[in-house]
Amino acid sequence: MQAIDLESCLTFVYANRLAADILKDKAQKLFETLSSVNDSVLRASLEYTARSSLLRALRHERLANLQERDMGSRCYCKSRAPIH
Repeated sequence: MQAIDLESCLTFVYANRLAADILKDKAQKLFETLSSVNDSVLRASLEYTARSSLLRALRHERLANLQERDMGSRCYCKSRAPIH
């Protein structure tokens, strides 16, 4: 993808980095919750969801990196925003 509009491309990079951070936070919270769950079925379900969130976060990070590479320059986008 050649960036015709740098600002819109940066918006996509930012959105992908933000999505990755949100998914990583969700996965971390789920992994922390696992230690307090005794039910094996619920525990397996939570673990699956946490791992899936991590994989989705990786996909978003890779997509942001590809978008930056296609622009031909590395841009810095704040990856954190307040989550309500």
